[in-house]
Amino acid sequence: MVSTRTGVKIQAVIYRCNEGPEFLILHRNPEHGGFWQNITGNVEPEEDLHEALMREIGEEIGIKQECIDRVSDEIMAFRFWAHGMDFIEHVYAVKIDGSCSVDISRNVDHEHDEYRWMNLEEALSMVRWYTNADAIRIAFLLASTACMSAITPSDKKN
Repeated sequence: MVSTRTGVKIQAVIYRCNEGPEFLILHRNPEHGGFWQNITGNVEPEEDLHEALMREIGEEIGIKQECIDRVSDEIMAFRFWAHGMDFIEHVYAVKIDGSCSVDISRNVDHEHDEYRWMNLEEALSMVRWYTNADAIRIAFLLASTACMSAITPSDKKN
């Protein structure tokens, strides 16, 4: 898919709950840099951040909205320079239903050739960019709470 660069990007830190949070890390094929990362993508003209986030998740890993359990508010944003222009990237933590399957084979740009579910330490050791690692660290705080409540029902009584 050809994209018109708006200078605005999204990043999705995808996680699921197993015995604890597991993060989905994607490997970009050699033609696209050959490194591990979170989902990232351009916000298209006339698209808001949430629409871009949902579109990129669908395009890159084949996950439909009904498999998404929770989308955080923006957890961080950062600026960087690339392709001769200034970008701002907005980052979200996205919890998906553990029973839903990831499918990278249908990605239009064929930018990823592999994916893995990883615990925090593995994910941090694999990603190339410190901004991806920072996003995973922040998402881990949210994911730990979400996964704890998913495993342990609340027994609060007033």
